[in-house]
Amino acid sequence: MTLAAVLDSVLHRLAQLGYYVEPERKALDARAQRKIVRAHDAMITRHTPKWRKRASEAFRLDYRNASAIVSGAKKKALQRKASIAWREVLDDLYAYFDGQSEEQWRAMFMPLVRGVVVETGKRWSTALGMQFDVQNLEARNWFNQYVLTFAQEVSDTTKGNIAQIMARAQAEGASIPQVQAQLDALFERYISGELPTDDDFDWFTDRTPAYRTELIARDQIQRSSNAGSSEIFTSWGVKSRTWLTAIDGRERPEHAEMNGKVEPMGEPWQLSTGDRLMFPGDGSLGADLSQIIQCRCVEAPIVD
Repeated sequence: MTLAAVLDSVLHRLAQLGYYVEPERKALDARAQRKIVRAHDAMITRHTPKWRKRASEAFRLDYRNASAIVSGAKKKALQRKASIAWREVLDDLYAYFDGQSEEQWRAMFMPLVRGVVVETGKRWSTALGMQFDVQNLEARNWFNQYVLTFAQEVSDTTKGNIAQIMARAQAEGASIPQVQAQLDALFERYISGELPTDDDFDWFTDRTPAYRTELIARDQIQRSSNAGSSEIFTSWGVKSRTWLTAIDGRERPEHAEMNGKVEPMGEPWQLSTGDRLMFPGDGSLGADLSQIIQCRCVEAPIVD
């Protein structure tokens, strides 16, 4: 028996003896469901500036370290009296993004993820009259795995874009300053969405995401909130949940179709496109990004 189950049993026994009043468990009617959707959307909007700022800080740190690695390649080439070994430079960059960069992103975002999950848990606790334990969240496997996966996904996208820069550098015999300029443009596009007005950077438009800090902020707030909800519902012994869609004219047709559907806890949702998700915004089962990015849907538990 888990500690949470033991505590629940003890509180239930104390309630039977008259020493503790168990909170009334509440079902969610249609009005309450709409309120939950609005509160979820408002939470995403409220947390976005802080997440966007933190993502900008993390990308600037990545840029400084990546730039230092590229600059160091020139020194190595001079020492060996050889041309720039771009394959070696890419290996060094990969080592950085797979190691130090991921650690930085985890450390910088763990408090933000915790804040979203705690707010989500308290909101559901208040709505349903359930107990929510916010202690030792960082010690729970699902929480650490979520933050780890988040950092890896950010790193993988960045590595893919940098690999394109390195491939062009090798094919065109680019110089260190030219590659530095490409890195400048890449990270500036991540942060501000802007590109230099130079034909040399046209290829960036279709191959690198603009305003990546905004995308990371909104999508990860959504995902961390719904991941936390799923774990909280499971800890409460919830057997099934319903999908709630923000119906306001901006919803995806596939997600509008999901509104009100019910699935057992632990079973994936399946959209009409065939995409499968463990919760709205989830990408762990390979759902297409078109069904994940800027999703505002939420799950609600079915309370007996």
